[in-house]
Amino acid sequence: MQSYTYWKTVSKFKCENSAIGVCIKKIPSQASFNEIETMKRLLNRKRFAHWPVCSVWGYAMRKGHTYLSLDSWYRYNQRFKFREKPKKGLYKKVYDPIKAPNPNHTWHADITIVKTLDNVKHYVYLIVDNYSKYIINWKVSDKCNGKIRTQTIREAVLQEFGTNLTPTKEIDLIVDGGSENNNKTVEQFIRESQVDITKKIALKDIQQSNSMVEASNKILKHRYLFKQPISKREHLEEHLKDAIHDYCNQRPHYALGIYTPFEIQYDKKPNLNIKTVKNAVKSLPDLWRERREMNKMNGCNQKCN
Repeated sequence: MQSYTYWKTVSKFKCENSAIGVCIKKIPSQASFNEIETMKRLLNRKRFAHWPVCSVWGYAMRKGHTYLSLDSWYRYNQRFKFREKPKKGLYKKVYDPIKAPNPNHTWHADITIVKTLDNVKHYVYLIVDNYSKYIINWKVSDKCNGKIRTQTIREAVLQEFGTNLTPTKEIDLIVDGGSENNNKTVEQFIRESQVDITKKIALKDIQQSNSMVEASNKILKHRYLFKQPISKREHLEEHLKDAIHDYCNQRPHYALGIYTPFEIQYDKKPNLNIKTVKNAVKSLPDLWRERREMNKMNGCNQKCN
């Protein structure tokens, strides 16, 4: 009940002459502008950069700068964000994410596991293009080995470049450290391929992770596959086929704006009528006024406090 009364007072007695925007007479225990400024100055002082908030508060109390409680320091710091909470653990290396300049420049390969209702574990192989986010190849198997991974890479190469290959084609293939990606079968195919494939192990040969294909795996599993019961492998392949078609061909990708991965991968962007878009933007103020008047007419007719 006490919290409700406080929230009601805050919402009812707003005031711009207060540090927290609430009437000083109604909540006289609030901090003043000078106390807030003192707190900000001390928390941002370079000397106290390695001190926690509680230590800075103790210093301020000892020196008589302010007599706010420690809880108040935490609350006001959270409200005004004078100091962000430091991250725990070792210093995180700063590096740029992998950004391919065009399709078929960088591919990501990974495997995820899906268990069906018949209690059988299935391995889903994916190859995703970095630039377009398009799933170039996928395969479901009950085995995890280099033979199947090689097959997916071979099929992806044939799909994207056909049989008339030239040695000028170059691809960076990003994989993780699993044995299905790093074995004699895969290495032999890469050596004999007409496409110049450079295999790089994430977090070993390069600083970056293989998070792009891992994100695609997560989307397929949690937004598509896990929302329905899948009894056996045949049903998994059927649902996965529909899911990948929707993900690649129908669903605009966040990183691509209004376009789908298929449209970016194969340069199939639809022709948008620029005049229609400009006219729609120009009409926004009129639509806003129309909506405002409509809301006034269709109000609930209750007296607002």
